[in-house]
Amino acid sequence: MFEPAMKGKPSISEPKSARIGIIGLGIMGGIMSGTMARALLAAGHQVPGYDIDDASLRALRRAGGKPMPGYAEVASRPMH
Repeated sequence: MFEPAMKGKPSISEPKSARIGIIGLGIMGGIMSGTMARALLAAGHQVPGYDIDDASLRALRRAGGKPMPGYAEVASRPMH
């Protein structure tokens, strides 16, 4: 006879915020197109990002993300 491994109700915890960096804020990642970065910010995640286009970086900042000076900083710099 099969017996479940968990007894009682499973615990449900609040989702945790993550730091999810985006390199390239164009069609796939961009705020202007309403795609990935906007969805991540709306879900409460921290979103650092980099793009060669200054307008995309300004849009990221307006939406609540953190523009970074280069792609290496997106991957390595902690957000404060």
